[in-house]
Amino acid sequence: MEILSGQLVPLFSLLALLASMAPIDESILFTVSGEIWVMDPQGGSRERLVQGIYPRFSPDGRRIAFCRW
Repeated sequence: MEILSGQLVPLFSLLALLASMAPIDESILFTVSGEIWVMDPQGGSRERLVQGIYPRFSPDGRRIAFCRW
């Protein structure tokens, strides 16, 4: 839910600048409170991976790159 308007907004549109979609299985990497998570595109399962920000999948989808502070 979008805080200011109170309207429902798709998850991916909110995370568009902080998310990355895998080229093969379309898993989504995203950041919440300095932690990188991965989830399936339907939003079912989520898994915390590591502390960091700005995650990106490699072109082949086998690795991720991210920043750590």
